[in-house]
Parts: sequence; C-alpha cells; structure tokens
Amino acid sequence: MNKIILSILVSLTCILSNAQDLKIYNLSEALEVANKNEVLILDLQDEYLEEIPKSILEFKNLEQLIIGGNSALTEIPEFIGDFKELWHLHIGPNDYTELPEAGIGSFQSLTKLKVNYTSIQKIPDSYTSLPKLKNLILIHNKIAELPEDLGNLKTLINIVVKNYRYKLTKIPKSIGQLSNLKTLWIERCQITELPTEIKNLSNLEVLTLENNKLTYLPDISALSKLTHIKLFANELKELPYYIGNYSELIELDASFNDLESIPNSLSQLKKLTTLKLNNNDISILPNNLEGLNSLEELDLSANFNKSIVNESIGKLNNLKSLYLSQNRIVTLPLSFQNLTELVWLNLSENNIEIMELEKLKALTKLEELDLSENNLDKLALEKLQKQIPNCIIHE
Repeated sequence: MNKIILSILVSLTCILSNAQDLKIYNLSEALEVANKNEVLILDLQDEYLEEIPKSILEFKNLEQLIIGGNSALTEIPEFIGDFKELWHLHIGPNDYTELPEAGIGSFQSLTKLKVNYTSIQKIPDSYTSLPKLKNLILIHNKIAELPEDLGNLKTLINIVVKNYRYKLTKIPKSIGQLSNLKTLWIERCQITELPTEIKNLSNLEVLTLENNKLTYLPDISALSKLTHIKLFANELKELPYYIGNYSELIELDASFNDLESIPNSLSQLKKLTTLKLNNNDISILPNNLEGLNSLEELDLSANFNKSIVNESIGKLNNLKSLYLSQNRIVTLPLSFQNLTELVWLNLSENNIEIMELEKLKALTKLEELDLSENNLDKLALEKLQKQIPNCIIHE
C-alpha cells in the first residue's frame, strides 16, 4: 500500500495513538463499569448485535465509537448523534446501505469519520454541516455521489474515497472551497474530468486519482505544494506542460495510461525521487534529464519501444532502481555505465545483445539484475557475474 494512504489509515485505525492509557471497551465490559463517564472508547465490532442498544447513551463522555462486523445489524440509529464529545466514528465493515440522515450530522466534535466495507452509496447532505471534520475516509463502499455542498466542510484536511464498484463519476465543484485540504485521494471510480475549481486547493500536497477515466488534466499549475501525484490507470494522452512547476514534487506516477511523450519541463523537478511511466506508449526520454538529480526510482517498463532510453539516462547519477523490461531494447547507451549508484536493474524481456553486457560491469553496487528473456549466451552471463560478483543475476 502506498506510504501516504498508509499513514492516513494508520492514524485513523490506531485510535490510541494520542491516548496511550485509555481502555478500549467492548459492550459487555462497558456496561459493567460503575462510572459510565469513564468509558471513552467503545468497540462494538463482532458483538453479534441485531441493533445498537440505546443503553450506550449512558456513556455520555464517549469520544471514539467503532461500529462494524455485526452481520445482522442493518442500520445505524440516529440517537448516536447524542454523543456530544465524540470525535472519531468508525463505521464498518457491514452491509449498511445508508447512513442516518440526521444523527451523525449533529456531531459538533467529530473530526474523523471513516466508513469502510459497506453498501452505502451516498453521504447525506446534512453531514456537510459538521464544523470540525478533518478526515473523511470512505473505503470499499458503493459511493455513487458526494454531497454538492462538500465545500462547506471548511476544516477538512484529508479526503480518501476508494470504491470497489466504480460508481462515483464526478467530484463536486464546491471542493474548491476546501482551502485546508492536504490530501485528495479518489481511487477506483469513474471520474472522467476534474472540476477546474480544484486549482483553488492551495494547500494540497497529495493528489491521487488512480483507476479512473481521466483523459486530460485541467490547469492546476497553481498547486505549488504538491509532493505526490498519482495518476495510475487512467486514459491520459499527455502530461501537462506545467508539470515542471511542482517544485516540491517527490513522487509522480503516470503509469498505465496512453502517454506518447514526456514534456521537457519534467527536468525541473529537482526534488523528484520516484517517477513511474511504465505501461504507456512513450517513444523516447527528454534530453535534459540532468535536472532530476534527486531521482532514485525510474520505471519505464512495458512501453515497447527500443529507443526509449538514450544518452540522457546516464545523467541520473543518483538512480538506485531502474525498470526497463518489455521495451524491445537491443543496445544500451554508452552513458549507461555512469549509473554507478544502481542497486536494482530490470532489463528482462528485451533483445539485449551480448556486447552490451560490457556496459554493465561498471555498476558495482548492483544487488539484483534481471536479464531474463533476452536469449543471452550463458558464457557471457558467467563472465558478467565475475565482474559484479555481489549481484544476483536472473537469467
């Protein structure tokens, strides 16, 4: 799982991270506590409940509530909105089809709402009145629409929507009002275009739009704080010319698209460490790659073009991982031997000629080299193995 979303989910799942000495009570334990005000965290998972008992209202100071894993439980009662101190609500996994229209919308202290593995298709409009909500996490549901007034949630910092039924088709224009938003993660939906209002998210750091139907990006060049852009598995024909404007960018993943070329402005990304452009139709790299002096991982595999690497590749002096499989490569540029920091190199499923192996002997830091499916002579491979003895070579 990507490090960014993992960090978001860990912060939501590890509910004791900021309250180390607090006890997590199940229902039976909580009901036995003499002073019900001591119950701050209640976990109702796997309690075999058919309904949520109203007796939980005795826990007037409840701050964190986890509801899920009860197969017979089909609805969430509106009375849970009576918990005035609740700041973290975790719903699911379960087969809920809807959220209560009124109950949750009355929470005044709620900062984290996580709904995962349910059949819920929409977030009620009343939820856009939650005054302190910072994290809205919707994972593996059937979300088909987001509230049009999503922009009313001015305190939102992270939005994560990961569907598994590909139903969500649009992002509301009001999202541009979320000036505090740092993470926008919309994955496995049917988004075909982004609202131009996204350009107003001046504090956005993470933009993930994996597994959608995007064919282009609007002008979002003003998002100068972006550190991660993930566009995996869309239908993009090109990367925007302004891509080089993102001076803070660390990761760019545009793999599994329909890209044919890379803009020269890419070389301006001085802080970029990870670049994934695999499974596209890219014909050749730009000649000015020397600007990418922080790049450590480059994936150009499965572009099926023997000319995809040129002499500019040797300018990536800090490169540690390079993936070039499935490109019909016959010869390697002379500058290849300058990649002396490489630890992992994948040249599998190409047409590498034997004489090209001489350009690899200078890569003494290699730990793993994949040359499989190249029809290389065994003796030549044995010679190379002696030249880089600490490297595992896959034939």
